[in-house]
Amino acid sequence: MYFCSLRLGQTAGVGTVARLALIKKGIKSIQGTVFDSNAVLAAFKKADINEFFKVTAVKENIELARKYKVTMDNTLVICDPNGEAVVTLAGVQCKQTNVIKLLKAWPTVYAAWKKKTVK
Repeated sequence: MYFCSLRLGQTAGVGTVARLALIKKGIKSIQGTVFDSNAVLAAFKKADINEFFKVTAVKENIELARKYKVTMDNTLVICDPNGEAVVTLAGVQCKQTNVIKLLKAWPTVYAAWKKKTVK
C-alpha cells in the first residue's frame, strides 16, 4: 500500500508519459514517485508482489493509516497475504534505490520476517 497526499495520489503510478502530458496541460508541481519508475515496477514483479493500492490522505482512510502506523506522506507498506505489515518505508526512505534494494532481497526479508513472527 502506498500512503500519499490526495494530490500525489492523482498521479502516483500513472507513469512518466502520463505525468508529462498533465504538465503540458498546465498542471504544475506534479511530483513523481517511485512507482513512476519502470525499474521499480519490474522489481515488484520479479519479487512476485503484484497488488498495488494507493491510499490517499482523506478522512475515510484515517483508520487504515493508524492501523499501519503511517504518520507521513509518501509511505510504502508491504504486507503479507493476510494484511500484516512486513516492511514500511516512510518519507525519504521511500525512494527508488531503497525500494529496489528491498525488493531484490525480498525472499530473504520475507522469510526472516515470517520466522520472527511465527510463535
